[in-house]
Amino acid sequence: MHFIRKETLKRFVLQRIFDVTALFFDDAMAFEEAARKQRFQEAEKDTKKRKREIAQAEKRIAELDRIFKRIYEDDISGTISHERFLKLSADYEAEQKKTDGAGQDMAGSGRKL
Repeated sequence: MHFIRKETLKRFVLQRIFDVTALFFDDAMAFEEAARKQRFQEAEKDTKKRKREIAQAEKRIAELDRIFKRIYEDDISGTISHERFLKLSADYEAEQKKTDGAGQDMAGSGRKL
């Protein structure tokens, strides 16, 4: 017949409870670390996307400036009518304001990260 003393059983059970609790906390910490890493990666991805969109907006604004200079020169030289120049310049200026505003909004929301 086999028997286990009460103190031995108590130490065994307490050690097992400690081991299981430690495993839980180890996994909880690993889970928390994985979640933190995922949030960081998502924020980094979002930041890269915003930077790319801002660069595209800045590129378009520079392109609109070049186009506006060209149509201004065409207006001065008489290549296009003044009415056509006014219409085109109004369209390009409206697009530039819209693009510039969108770029500033993206840059502003990027700073909040």
